[in-house]
Order: sequence, then C-alpha cells, then structure tokens
Amino acid sequence: MMSKTIPQKPAGTQWTDAQWRAIHTTGQSTLVAAAAGSGKTAVLVNRVIERVKNATDPVDIDKMLIVTFTEAAAAEMKQRIGRALEAEIETATQQVLQGEADITEAHLLNLKRQVKLLHHASISTMHSFCSRLIRDYYYVLDLDPSFRLLDEIEGALLKEEVIEQLLEDEYADLENTAFYELIDSYTNDRSDTKLYRLILKLSEIALAQPEPQRWLQELPRLYDTTSYPTIDNLPYYSYIHHDICTSLEAIDAYLEQAKKNCGCP
Repeated sequence: MMSKTIPQKPAGTQWTDAQWRAIHTTGQSTLVAAAAGSGKTAVLVNRVIERVKNATDPVDIDKMLIVTFTEAAAAEMKQRIGRALEAEIETATQQVLQGEADITEAHLLNLKRQVKLLHHASISTMHSFCSRLIRDYYYVLDLDPSFRLLDEIEGALLKEEVIEQLLEDEYADLENTAFYELIDSYTNDRSDTKLYRLILKLSEIALAQPEPQRWLQELPRLYDTTSYPTIDNLPYYSYIHHDICTSLEAIDAYLEQAKKNCGCP
C-alpha cells in the first residue's frame, strides 16, 4: 500500500518537491528519472536513511539491495550512506542529550547498529550481486562454483575481435549493397572507427533490454517515417521530448541554486 503520510517539506530545504516525494514515498515502486548531476544519488542515499530510521517500520541496511552500474559507484554509495548515518547519529545524540521527546536511546542505538551492518549491506553492481547469489546457491543451479566473471579488459578485447571479424566478413562480400551503404554513411576513407563505436553502443543498449534479439528485430520499424504523418507521431518523439524537458528542468534547478549561492532574489 502506498504511504499516505509523506511529511511536510520544511522551508529552505535543498530538495525539490519531486525529490522530496522520491525520498519519502513508500509501499510502491518508485521510478526516478533525471539528468546526470541532478541529485539522483543524493536522493537515493536519503531514501535509504529515511527507511533505516523510520519510527514505525524501520528496515535494516543489510536487508536492502542497492545496485549501481560500476564498482566505483557502489563504493561511493556505501561511503555516502556511511557519512549520512554518522551525521544522523551526531544529530540524534545531541537531541537525546537535550531531552527531546521524539528521540529515544533505542533510536540512537539503532542508528549505531546500522553503521555496523553497513559492512554487510548488498551495495554492489548487478554482476557482483548475481555472482554472489550464484556462488551461494550453485548446487541448486548445478553450476561450477569456481566460475569467474569476465573482466572489462577481457570483455573489450573479445568484443573487438568479434566486430573486426564481422566487418572483415562483410567487406569480403562485394555484393552486399546494404552493408556498403552503411559504410558510406558512417565511415570515411581512412577508418571505420565510427561504425565500430556505433555497433558497440547498439550492443550495450540491446543487452539492457528484457529481450535483446526481439528489440533489435523491431528497431528498423521505428525509423520507417512513411507510417507517421508528423514528427510528433514518431514512436520515439515522446522520449526525445521528455529528455529535453528533463534536461531543461535540471538547468533551471542549477540556475536557482546559483542564484541562491550569489544571494540573488
């Protein structure tokens, strides 16, 4: 059930209305879509802290699954949560010493316990989480527990070999008109690096889809403009429009913050 008791946003807070809702909404799936640098990580960190210190339904940090794209981002996330917990402990300690009724010793002890539990929290990349899951239950999956993950360098080298072989095979087929039209569109006489990067990018996006092969097969249909009378009828128009609006909102937020920093009204 969706939480109906999102606390009132205090005056002067750094959070926008949308960020405040993202931090405090519970009981439902919440999607936060925003441009780079707009504060998504900070929102997630504070959402975690609010769940940990919730007075009626607290959740231990080691019961959460927090997934990032890179190991560096996972380490940074853990550090940020640790710093946020330490700040909460310092604030709660002062409130306990001042005898504030809504802060108890039990609440303070819970925050200190979360710092210890943070070392066991599942804050990692999806690959690391799945690897740990497979190693713990390899006997259920009938897999060799001594498997290892392909590292980034090995993966990049394998991709390079596959793409080079693919292009070499296609170049050898002089009657492959469609391929040579593609070459004319995305390469020059000296290098096909641009096409190489395009294939890599397309592969990354496809692998992020629930059904990569199906997504790739349906992709050409999106560019059949004869089926769409105006630009706003194109199937990807709404995504481009949303991305532009999101970027403009982030720019506006930066400008507002700059005005505050400069003391402008």
